[in-house]
Amino acid sequence: MIQLDRSIGDGLQTQLLGQLRQLIASGRIAPISRMPATRNLARQLGISRTTVMLVYEELIAEGYLQTKPAAGTFVSPRPPGTALGQPVASADPAEKRGAYPPLRRTIGANAGSERPTFDFRSGGFDHRLFPTRAWQRLISRVLRDGSSDLADDHPTGSDRLRAAVAGWMMAERGIAARLQEVIIVSGIRQACYILSRLLLGDEFAAVVDGPLPRSVAWVFENTGTKTRQLPRGWEPSLLDADRHKLAWVNTPHPHGLEANDGDWPKRKSSLLALVQRSDGYLAEYEGVDHILFLAPPATGGSSERLIRLGEFSPTLGLGTRMGYMIVPGPLVERVTAFKESLGGAPPSLEQAALARFIEDGGYSRHLRRVGKTMMERRAALICALRNVASPALDESTAEDQLSCRLLAEFASTGAISERARAAGLALDVPERHSSQDGMRGEEVLSLSYARMNEHQINAAVGVLAALVRGPELRRADAVDGRGAHTVQHSAAYR
Repeated sequence: MIQLDRSIGDGLQTQLLGQLRQLIASGRIAPISRMPATRNLARQLGISRTTVMLVYEELIAEGYLQTKPAAGTFVSPRPPGTALGQPVASADPAEKRGAYPPLRRTIGANAGSERPTFDFRSGGFDHRLFPTRAWQRLISRVLRDGSSDLADDHPTGSDRLRAAVAGWMMAERGIAARLQEVIIVSGIRQACYILSRLLLGDEFAAVVDGPLPRSVAWVFENTGTKTRQLPRGWEPSLLDADRHKLAWVNTPHPHGLEANDGDWPKRKSSLLALVQRSDGYLAEYEGVDHILFLAPPATGGSSERLIRLGEFSPTLGLGTRMGYMIVPGPLVERVTAFKESLGGAPPSLEQAALARFIEDGGYSRHLRRVGKTMMERRAALICALRNVASPALDESTAEDQLSCRLLAEFASTGAISERARAAGLALDVPERHSSQDGMRGEEVLSLSYARMNEHQINAAVGVLAALVRGPELRRADAVDGRGAHTVQHSAAYR
């Protein structure tokens, strides 16, 4: 089945990778099949074992193969390219003519415990990017040294980690913070729960500028916290004299227009003035994209009423559920007392390892490496969308996502969502937005590229394009020759 040609320009590794990828996607190598041992395949093909091992590792990373300890390497149950439920090689004549293929009736990709083949949902992390070896060394070092900070179970976190966070904020972000003002939390959810319970009650609502992160919205909703969403482009005159103990603002993307157009600092100053009158606080959340690029903070406002929130999970994975709050001095005692009632800080071993990771510069190096990877994946998603659609620059999007606009005459996102679940494609279900002229509505999909590598992104966009077009539109295009494109994407940064 595999034929390698040493006379052509492509290297042997590239040829083997491409052929195995095609054989698996076409179904000629069936799912769950056991792959030949690397030594045996290298001997059969007359190439080095290292070449085969590198190809296997790449196919594992792309989701085509998986390993089982003491058993060997196997084809994944649902490898990329077979996400519609039928291998390419077994497609029926109707599918080859361009008709929309039948969908598998299975549990949806967004439901239950089944892992989707492709995942465009936001808020994820690619576990392959976790610094496994460095983390193992740090854990071993902490245990070997018998570090005293393992016994530091203060509810605000270990002194060593808090000092490391304060030093990192100053060195990399230019933000001055004292150790006493740094509170270690288990993530942004715990931080928001603390703020909602300390600052808000039945008579107060949180004023929100910009979209709330999903986890924050979940906390506010489930704790009964009232929120007042400010419209886009709001003016300071819109703020009334009501008492507001908490306002929320997102730090703008360091490469986006919002951070440089002068409007965001004005809005932030207005919100600070609002909470100042009410003896409240402004919570500023730094998203994963802002931290990845280690950008200096946007200016504006006093620190006396400002609470900075951030978390390590989006850049290290859920295995390290830790975040931080930098709170003004007068609020430290209240936050500490309330946090102690919740059960204290994250595990000491994880805190000790993270402290050393930050101190040694490993965390900053990791951020730069992950940031570079995210940039490459973003470019891959843009390129893949261009291959199936006519690109249109739109308003920039947040964090690790691109926005895709679906015109009203094409398949609705509701229909796409149903098809996607059956096709093993996980999507965030969007809301419908009306166009400015009121003549033609549009629906918006947010596609996150955090969980998938470049090969998976290319394959996922192909599946998405098929889902968007649908059988009716394909037949209509065949009749009247329309070549209209359905997916329009945003390529700008927030």
